[in-house]
Amino acid sequence: IPAADIPYIFQRFYQSSKNAKSVEGSGIGLYLVKTYTELLGGTVNVQSAEEQGSTFIVQLPATGVNDGTSSSTTHESVPASTPAKGKRPLILVVDDHTESANFLHDVLKDDFECHLATNGVDGLNRCQELHPDLLVTDIRMPQMDGLEMLKILRKKAPFIHLPVIVLTGKNDKHSEMESIHLNVDLFLQKPFEPQILLSRLHQLLTQKQELEAKIRLEKIASPQVSDTVSLDEKILADITRLIEEHMADSDLNVSGLSRLSGMSSKQLYRKIKQLTGLSPVDYIKSIRMKKAAMLLRQQKFSIAELMYMVGYTNHSYFSKCFKAHFNQTPLQYKESQDDKA
Repeated sequence: IPAADIPYIFQRFYQSSKNAKSVEGSGIGLYLVKTYTELLGGTVNVQSAEEQGSTFIVQLPATGVNDGTSSSTTHESVPASTPAKGKRPLILVVDDHTESANFLHDVLKDDFECHLATNGVDGLNRCQELHPDLLVTDIRMPQMDGLEMLKILRKKAPFIHLPVIVLTGKNDKHSEMESIHLNVDLFLQKPFEPQILLSRLHQLLTQKQELEAKIRLEKIASPQVSDTVSLDEKILADITRLIEEHMADSDLNVSGLSRLSGMSSKQLYRKIKQLTGLSPVDYIKSIRMKKAAMLLRQQKFSIAELMYMVGYTNHSYFSKCFKAHFNQTPLQYKESQDDKA
């Protein structure tokens, strides 16, 4: 360590100009060592010769200064989450760097219910589980980086407008541009001032709450859509219901539908043509084909079984009608559904 740097290496965020560009770091590691050591009543010192090496000496008292416990007591790492003090905003921090994650936890724990994730995959799972109010993520992480995680999250409805702050240890313009395209709210370079991060998080939370309130008010102020249907809609719904109820009857034709509906053949033709653009014969066939496709998607029946269920007795004719409607044979349609399953 250069002699000129030694007086400053335990200061928070300090990074030597000698390796700041070649080594990615946050400048909080030695600061945390000094802070935790002093909390336990100890001291930390360094002896260093440039280009030769450094020796760090941590001295701790034999018993704890606060509770009298022996030096063999195990000090656990910062927990992944802090119990909620009332109803606090939930924030998820995604960072594989233990020191950075624990530091962020310490900064945020008083104002937020803070949870940690160690990489993008873990972050996705935690988002699905917790539905956080805010997200803070590093970029470079194993398994899945922060930006890749955000690409997936932004495609999921609950997280399209989730406020996000991206942290980075380097001045990376490419990542910053990609973050902008992913609607990231703030691109923050390490090291950063904790108070700036807290202020921006509270600002984003306020904006989120104002947006949600605005959406609620607009919904309340909007006229409700009436459930009332027109006479034409009721007639078509009744005709469709009759076709479905008698679909298995291979003899169902326009005359039979006319009799069931109580309308003359001419009235039935005019009404169906007016409302659907199809003749009654084609409309009956259309409903049968849609029903056949629905049964194929359920994957409970063979093609022969469902063919009879929709009123066909000739396999080749059924296949021809189905292909004309869906541009696929029943078998091709069934296989395409199997691939999606």
